[in-house]
Amino acid sequence: MKPARIPAHFYHHLLTSSTSQLHRHSVPLAPPEPCSSCPLTLNARQFSMLLASIAKASAMADGVFEIDGDKFDDFAGFIREFNRAFVAHVGGQWNGNLDAFHDYLSWPSDPYTLRWRKSWKSRRDLGYEATIVWYLKKIMDSSPPSKSTWWEPLQAARKHQGPTLFDWLLESIAENSPQATLELDDGL
Repeated sequence: MKPARIPAHFYHHLLTSSTSQLHRHSVPLAPPEPCSSCPLTLNARQFSMLLASIAKASAMADGVFEIDGDKFDDFAGFIREFNRAFVAHVGGQWNGNLDAFHDYLSWPSDPYTLRWRKSWKSRRDLGYEATIVWYLKKIMDSSPPSKSTWWEPLQAARKHQGPTLFDWLLESIAENSPQATLELDDGL
């Protein structure tokens, strides 16, 4: 693959932008067209790695981590998004265990902000239907499933009673306060 050239002014903009500025300015996923005034050359893979490094450094420096509710519509998707938006910056790989979620939130030593974009959508996507699916998986993982302690909360969730996955996540974030500040951005 032929290396693409990136204008120096664009490279400088990337290095001096915060993560939110990168999103707001719609940074391209591929290197821009070659520019004869700039000696810097990167192929698409190098450019992608540069963007990831800048975003990671920017999030850690700014102390702002953004979860985007548009990037998932179920708990498995939330796991991927939380790994991308937060865990990748502090190290590790979260598998969806709610106790481990709480632990990851306590890893940064400095205060930080979790900005949850489209939180209204996430409240719906991680509501009772997702909670019921989560309980059913817990029951199936129990040995034997008929003796699982998850049956009673499953019945409550089916009646739209009790906390949802979304509620549990918010509670866990709140328990890490004042280190963690949550900003729910409804994106309206």
